[in-house]
Amino acid sequence: MSQRFQRSAVMILLGVLMVLPVSVAAQIRDADPSAAEEVVLMPVGPYGEKLDNCKVASFLFQGAPQHRNVERRSLFNGLVGKAVPFGPYLAYLTCDVPKGVRSITNGVASSVRVQHRSEFLVISSHRHIMHYQDGGPRLQVRIEGAFDTSGSLWVKLVGTFLNEVAVAKVGRDGVADIVVATPGDHVLLVLATGKLVCTKSLSLASPWDQPGERYVTINVEQGCQITRSYGAVSRE
Repeated sequence: MSQRFQRSAVMILLGVLMVLPVSVAAQIRDADPSAAEEVVLMPVGPYGEKLDNCKVASFLFQGAPQHRNVERRSLFNGLVGKAVPFGPYLAYLTCDVPKGVRSITNGVASSVRVQHRSEFLVISSHRHIMHYQDGGPRLQVRIEGAFDTSGSLWVKLVGTFLNEVAVAKVGRDGVADIVVATPGDHVLLVLATGKLVCTKSLSLASPWDQPGERYVTINVEQGCQITRSYGAVSRE
């Protein structure tokens, strides 16, 4: 690149900055390339419950050991944060819980990651999540209908409001055990090598509300139709 071309490029850039409003030019100059300009938090219950009067009680950095558990709550005004450094965080929000809602106590918490200049993060959890032992509340998925037992077949449970994903392999007996299946609304996907077999929207009850082993039996030949279940109902 010639020196003449470099000088021209610099002059053009300076000219652009000169015609921009002072505030915009300052933002371009001072923007931190390792931080998000804006982070918006959306608190919601595990079943989609609307929460009011939420406040950021804690926004703890969970990255490098030397900076681990650094509190970033002060970067938020209400539910909007500015200049939040990139990285993983543990967010805890206190909220007013609607009367009759048992799935939430005081607020919601979630592990999140800030990695883009503008972030929209859903914060959701179930009230009993901290009380689980041995992996958490399980869900047994039983597959009915013809399927190829020689290849790989697995199920994937994706939280609708919860920031959680769980995967389990379907055995030759047609059963998959999901070790951690947090109560709330989810989408269950049945997958095979190279294709999506079928999907089903599920609402999983808390084992404190419905004690006992939760299970769902689905027929893959009928588009993941539920034939039997306990502690899990279709949301469709």
